[in-house]
Amino acid sequence: MSLSIFGCQQNFVQRYCSMDSKKQVTKTLMFNIPVITVLFSLSWIVGMVVYAIYANCDPLSSGYIKKYDEILPFFVEDRFNYLPGVMGLFMASLFNGALSLNVSNLNSLATVTFEDFLRPIPAMKGMQDKHQLYAIKTIGVVYGFVIMGISFGVSLLSGVIESSILVTSATSGPLLGVFILAMLIPACNWKGAATGVIAGHLFTLWITFGGLTVEKPPAKLLTLSTDGCSNSSFNPHILKHVQPWPVTNSFEFINHTNQHNAYNTYQLLNATKFEDR
Repeated sequence: MSLSIFGCQQNFVQRYCSMDSKKQVTKTLMFNIPVITVLFSLSWIVGMVVYAIYANCDPLSSGYIKKYDEILPFFVEDRFNYLPGVMGLFMASLFNGALSLNVSNLNSLATVTFEDFLRPIPAMKGMQDKHQLYAIKTIGVVYGFVIMGISFGVSLLSGVIESSILVTSATSGPLLGVFILAMLIPACNWKGAATGVIAGHLFTLWITFGGLTVEKPPAKLLTLSTDGCSNSSFNPHILKHVQPWPVTNSFEFINHTNQHNAYNTYQLLNATKFEDR
């Protein structure tokens, strides 16, 4: 998957094409290897530290979080609450990283869509540069709304990491395959490559999202418990999720009260009429 991301995705290939020589591209990729290694190693270490801290007092089972995706912000709020601004800095870093990546992807998608699909149209060939820029920006806005819609669908899945790997793996395989096809079989034309990559995408998407409709046994998690929980397990400033009162109960109570009052009024009127007689 990493080979497909760094070697085939358009936003990376676009950067490679902007460099002066193949040697510079190779040097950049080689310098990127230790950075990625350190980044993934830190992610694994942080995960092990968080698990070691909450192994005997699980915040999810205790009702402090609703999903395991919330565990890292919960950890920062729980352990670094004494440092002012750390939680805000942490959340700002998360949103900044996500937005910067999305901006790069949106620009790449909009540019490729215009250059490869719209510009060959005869009506688009004489378009001025200013109008081309407006068209690319419009395409980027459309893709932004599409990504927002997909994100709402992804939120219904079990977790952000699982959903991200699911979507990435479903689309990375055919993309890597068409690059390998171009390297190993130069005789292949664009019709065969296009047919293969489209068929590959349809097949992998069918397998990936079709698996979501099949009931599977729950994934085995590491051992967690709440035996070690006490009043001092978490920061006292952290509030526990409280189950809200259902709105229907309020309406039922009001309806029942109105019916009771109407019945009392009816009884009072009948008693008054009886006395008048």
